[in-house]
Amino acid sequence: MKSLQKLSWIPAETPQEIAEFLRIEAADYPICEMGEGKCLRFVREEGENACLRVETAGDEIVIHYSTLSAAARGVGAALSGLDGAEETPFRSLGLMLDVSRGMVMTVPHLKFWMRRLALCGCTFLMLYCEDTYQLEGEPMFGYMRGAYTAEELRELDAYSRSLGIELCGCIQTLGHLLQMLKWPVYHDITDTQNCLLVDEEKTYGFIDKMIRFWSENLQSRKIHIGMDETHDLGLGQHLTRHGYENGFDMINRHLARVNEICGKYGLSPMMWGDMYFRYGNDKRLYYDLETHIPKEVAEKIPEEVRLVYWDYYHRDEETYLGMIERHREIGKEPVMASGIWTWGQVWYNHDQTERSLIPCISACRKAKLDTLFFTLWGDDGGYCNYDSALAGLFIALDLAYGCTDVERTKLRFDALCQSDYETHTQVGDVFVRPKGMDFQGSWADFINLNALLWDDPLIGHNYNDFIRKAPEFDLDLIQRCEKTQARLAEVKTQTGAGDFSYAEVLLDAVAKKMRFRRAFEEAYDAKDRVKMRKVQEVLLPDAVSAMERLSDAFRTQWLRTAKPFGLEIIQVRHAGQIARLKETMLRIGEFLDGKADTIPELDGRLKPGDPQNQFFAGYRGIFSMFYI
Repeated sequence: MKSLQKLSWIPAETPQEIAEFLRIEAADYPICEMGEGKCLRFVREEGENACLRVETAGDEIVIHYSTLSAAARGVGAALSGLDGAEETPFRSLGLMLDVSRGMVMTVPHLKFWMRRLALCGCTFLMLYCEDTYQLEGEPMFGYMRGAYTAEELRELDAYSRSLGIELCGCIQTLGHLLQMLKWPVYHDITDTQNCLLVDEEKTYGFIDKMIRFWSENLQSRKIHIGMDETHDLGLGQHLTRHGYENGFDMINRHLARVNEICGKYGLSPMMWGDMYFRYGNDKRLYYDLETHIPKEVAEKIPEEVRLVYWDYYHRDEETYLGMIERHREIGKEPVMASGIWTWGQVWYNHDQTERSLIPCISACRKAKLDTLFFTLWGDDGGYCNYDSALAGLFIALDLAYGCTDVERTKLRFDALCQSDYETHTQVGDVFVRPKGMDFQGSWADFINLNALLWDDPLIGHNYNDFIRKAPEFDLDLIQRCEKTQARLAEVKTQTGAGDFSYAEVLLDAVAKKMRFRRAFEEAYDAKDRVKMRKVQEVLLPDAVSAMERLSDAFRTQWLRTAKPFGLEIIQVRHAGQIARLKETMLRIGEFLDGKADTIPELDGRLKPGDPQNQFFAGYRGIFSMFYI
């Protein structure tokens, strides 16, 4: 662990906005007024880009800065013992945090994140709230979802501004509203299970409430209005009422109304831009560079609305540059959204994050985009250990400031998070595509092994799919788990970033589950009753105990950082794993005692040479039928 450099500052010589920032950061870091340590001095300089220069001279550290966020990043460098000059062309550089897929971060923990983000030069933070905010007179909106109150958001807004971070709402005003629309009270404004009903006046009355809420409780005049992935738009009540209609026309008409509401409250909207590109080709593909957006459609996109080009997947600079150009061809200067991979992950996925970030940020610099942010999604239950993603955010923000020296990133992360960068990335790398596995298709490089955590112990959809593609993938995974567990045992447990004590229990549970499953199949196929008894009496109880420890550890790390709502989803999954492991014990016992002739789930496995089943990482894909 890298020690922090002690800093001091002189109130009379420090700009007021920086003084307030320093007082807040002193809650976590050795920064004292007129105290011990090297004395900070700040020199304001003008420049087209946000820039800073940190110079150490004897007992002084001089920070030359152009913006408050640059000065804050300079303080982060000083704490980490780093000198040097940096600049970023991005006038707005931020983060979008998903607090709608189960995990709703608490106010204190959001402040914890803000303090670290500020020291890295972040200028804005968006909270992705589908229904996780409380609307007056709408008790079913955000019901039992941990919704933020107006008071909580005002508190966060004031705090973030003191750190030089603009807090913005990132909401949904068309699709992705399943959690709201499931309640019968919203039937009148429901098109499909995910989409609001376009052209219904009650819909726009409700959207007015949404937008007014954010206008009244945050000082930012920016708002993200969502509207992505509305694949079923117009195919429900709207189809029944009005018949089939072209998607371009519907989305433009709806956007015009939403934009009008934003204007009413003095807000400048941005929206995810994917549906314009999807409607332009028969396969509804987003990243098709040949997609056709008619001129008359593009001209009707309100001038005030910025399109957000989101891309978390491509590993080549050319695709990013091509898509940026396609936006410009329709008269839109895009906002870029890259990703820090947390969705469908048990731990931050370092491999995929780095491989997509580097070409994306390079392309944005070449194209001279002015706004860039990084998304942390929570698809499939929000069960990622989100603090582990701080490692990815440090990489992203360093790259945005032109720092490509990973050693400097490690030093900054280790100091400011009082943790160990190498260990964070090693834990994440355990769950990337296994050695020897040959996937076909566009998702080949994005496969991760956390699906095995949820895989049913008896049915084994994912294990069976993996084992037919890479016969020793599980042995490789067990070895990686054990190697990383050994490293974790050497590192003092940290809570300044990802929770290492949780990671150790997680890896143990996955390794024990893999040991059980391999021995189970081998013993059954060989009709080895002695080995089957060992599976029942030793390996399965070990797996049950490991899963019970994992459930306890997960609860601890969740409640340390998030509201309790959503925890039940993952606890049910853990309990289901435990119940199914115990069911497997019973089934083996019945087989060995002659009460059952076979174990049908093993008899029904696909064999080498059979058509390969489609890998599905989500929890719903592990059962004998598509469920929950």
